[in-house]
Amino acid sequence: RTQPINIHTAENHMTSRSVSVIVPFYNRHDFFERLMDGITSQTLRPETIYIIDNGSNPEQISKCFDSLNRNPPSEIDVIFLSTIQRGNANYARNLGLDLADTKYVAYLDSDDWWERQHLENSISALEKTNKSGIYSGSIIHSHGTSINYSADVTSLGSPFKLLF
Repeated sequence: RTQPINIHTAENHMTSRSVSVIVPFYNRHDFFERLMDGITSQTLRPETIYIIDNGSNPEQISKCFDSLNRNPPSEIDVIFLSTIQRGNANYARNLGLDLADTKYVAYLDSDDWWERQHLENSISALEKTNKSGIYSGSIIHSHGTSINYSADVTSLGSPFKLLF
């Protein structure tokens, strides 16, 4: 009896700081180039970018492909998947997580962007603290508690104090 050999396992591709980026996407072609620039200009470059489309119209998808063809990222795999019908961002995030084979996974919404050292700083924090994850300004412990370094908006008095 023979057993199949799986050459493409997480252990084979996993380096100590390997990271994939998962982007839930729905009709956001106006932000696509900024999104990709924010990911590809990271000081710690991801191995793979998963763009999980939740049923964008074909014109939106075509504009994204045109942008990728004009400016393909070097040494980063970009995988664009479509769920065919409109889903939700959590479905897209979970699908990307199932596909990722790196040690770390980072999520970025399609209308957002990162500062150049976001991935490097986030992974450094995970390594130094031995935590399970980081969400925005929060560090999530494996036992379910979190430390939030973000502002407590209820103590600010008004939304303007948060912004300014």
